Amino acid sequence: MNQLDPKFVNQVLHCDCVKGMRQLPDCCIPLTVTSPPYDHLRDLRHPDYDRLVGELYRVTGVGGVVAWVVGDTVVNGVETGTSCAHRTLLEKAGFLIYQTLIAATNGLPFLYARRYATAHEYVFICAKGNAMTANVLSDKQNRTAGQKGSKGRRDPSRTTPYWGCRTSVWTYLNGKYLATDKTAFGHPALMPEDLAEDLIVSYSRPGELVFDPMCGAATTCKMALLNNRPYLGMEIHEPYVLVARARLTSARAKQRRRLDDLFGDCDPTT
Repeated sequence: MNQLDPKFVNQVLHCDCVKGMRQLPDCCIPLTVTSPPYDHLRDLRHPDYDRLVGELYRVTGVGGVVAWVVGDTVVNGVETGTSCAHRTLLEKAGFLIYQTLIAATNGLPFLYARRYATAHEYVFICAKGNAMTANVLSDKQNRTAGQKGSKGRRDPSRTTPYWGCRTSVWTYLNGKYLATDKTAFGHPALMPEDLAEDLIVSYSRPGELVFDPMCGAATTCKMALLNNRPYLGMEIHEPYVLVARARLTSARAKQRRRLDDLFGDCDPTT
């Protein structure tokens, strides 16, 4: 993995993401977590996806991961298929689809008379070669926690643990629960903070840089910071750059308070 120039670390750059990535060396990014604008959901400028994905593959380190969050909307009664188109672009660039996750919400943002409401997005976990880091989260409560195994199991004496591994379907609250700071709502299309955090913890280690080339309100950058990872964000819309930088200023203060709580009483001379 090549080293990134320190001037790019812990920054949100106001730039077009393709031009911004051209300033980065090959194979310097261990993890990208991003949700590009898709279809007509918001009045956001869409990037040149072919060039974007090509540059993203170039800057991703061998063994690095890209978590790409995208969905489909309904136009003239049929789904757009944008998620399939994006997956094809990612594969053509050279990425391997390590896994597809479903990010479901508990709300129904779009209601239709003759179809089920769409309440999910796809998260394509794309790897450049074999993914170096994949930490499966074990936070799903087992229904049979504390019970002994049945005779049909390999080890009937084994007690079922309280927590088990997640499935590939992750569910999040939406609306006011998308963010813990009001500043974030200056952006019209927020990624859930919990989703960004879960992806960061799953596919990176503390100290590894996390990148978002279309960072919007900097949810990815904020959750990287709060989980002890350096970050780099790029955003083309100046109003959202200001929102992003304001959020990160607050997040740094929050992180400092956390560290003070942990180490504030320590004597550095001992």
